Amino acid sequence: MLLAVDVAHPNDNQEEVNVGTELTILRQFFLRGGYRFGYDIEKATFGAGVALPLGGLNLTVDYSYALYDLLPNISRISVGMTF
Repeated sequence: MLLAVDVAHPNDNQEEVNVGTELTILRQFFLRGGYRFGYDIEKATFGAGVALPLGGLNLTVDYSYALYDLLPNISRISVGMTF
């Protein structure tokens, strides 16, 4: 399990805090969640990912879902390959 915290204090706005966690299962499956404090619109995010070794390649597929207050919620999908 990984926990990350990021704090920013810009000189022209209020303080912003990002908190996130990632749970790794069998080194291949990932569950993620996070929350943003001090932001006007975006609040919580959730996601999952999978890493698939294919011969000499490593394929990754990630999905995230972000909750917004005024805007519609957003889904993001990414696909990556390393060799």
